[in-house]
Amino acid sequence: MKKKDVLRPRDNRQFPSEHATMLQEGGAFTLDTGTHVLMGVALGSLASLDPAIAHDPLLSHAVLIGALAGSQAPDIDTIFKLRNNAQYIRNHRGITHSIPAVVLWPLLIVSVMAAIYPKTDWLRVWLWTFVAVALHVFVDIFNSYGTQALRPFTKK
Repeated sequence: MKKKDVLRPRDNRQFPSEHATMLQEGGAFTLDTGTHVLMGVALGSLASLDPAIAHDPLLSHAVLIGALAGSQAPDIDTIFKLRNNAQYIRNHRGITHSIPAVVLWPLLIVSVMAAIYPKTDWLRVWLWTFVAVALHVFVDIFNSYGTQALRPFTKK
């Protein structure tokens, strides 16, 4: 791995060598994805405290899938990594993590799920999917690189 290929946090300090190795081996991607999966599972489980969800297995399943999908959806921009790392770095946590996307992701996910679960309480599924997407973006704001959550209003 070349020195210039090492990702840098906001303050432009180089990662310690163990972090550079983790990035090189894909550890950062796996860790990040794993964290968001766990948040989706936790939210899906938390939703079962709602009696309407707890007593309806189909709704419970739909909420869990919605929360899992919502916890992963903003990171769909990792597809840029297939093209090249510079493209990925420039676009990751961009428009897919923006305020408009936080509203649109749950609508898109619930629309797709409606074909699978035609008779369920879509308001509850949308709500838990929305919470998962919003939590994903909120948590990513605090990582070393931040997000571009205010896009398209600003490019920072």
